[in-house]
Amino acid sequence: NKYLLVRNRKTGKYQPVGGKYHYYNDTQLRAMKFTPDRMFQTNDSNDLAGEIPVNEYDAFFKWFTSEKDREIDHYREFYEELIINKETKEEILDKNKFSRIDLKKIRTVRTKIHKTVRDGKKFYEVLQYDYYEPIFTDDQKQALLQLKQKGDSNYIKWVTNNDIEKLTYKVPESDQEFHISEHTLWCYQGNY
Repeated sequence: NKYLLVRNRKTGKYQPVGGKYHYYNDTQLRAMKFTPDRMFQTNDSNDLAGEIPVNEYDAFFKWFTSEKDREIDHYREFYEELIINKETKEEILDKNKFSRIDLKKIRTVRTKIHKTVRDGKKFYEVLQYDYYEPIFTDDQKQALLQLKQKGDSNYIKWVTNNDIEKLTYKVPESDQEFHISEHTLWCYQGNY
């Protein structure tokens, strides 16, 4: 009855495992005048987060939905966040036990085009979140239970649905609080 959340290294908020898709070939993206999002740049130069002219919106989502020349497997994110932490290089779960993970798609949540402001810059934004349920083997379930028994860390929090609804996790027997990202709530509720 708990959800495993990890700390986002940019915002410090806790969220489900996952992140940006990668693209493999930027030919079509360049044709749509795609420019990488400098506000959310990571060390991965092929993160699929960026800006396009509004008149390319339909072409972009047609390309994205085609799954051509972009990442469609979600194991990389799982590996980088729960096997060998990309940031700390800490091994969290046994890579041999988690060499493969089956996933069942639950839903896609795509926001409407909405105005937003970041660092004083106004622009329109669309966010898309694809949610999957992992289908773990018995060995994997046991490893996750052992991780849960270790308790929370600065990187991992085990939270309840009530914590997600409040977007806040309060450490038991403490006044310390941690924030949960809004898209965690969208995932839980199934809508934006």
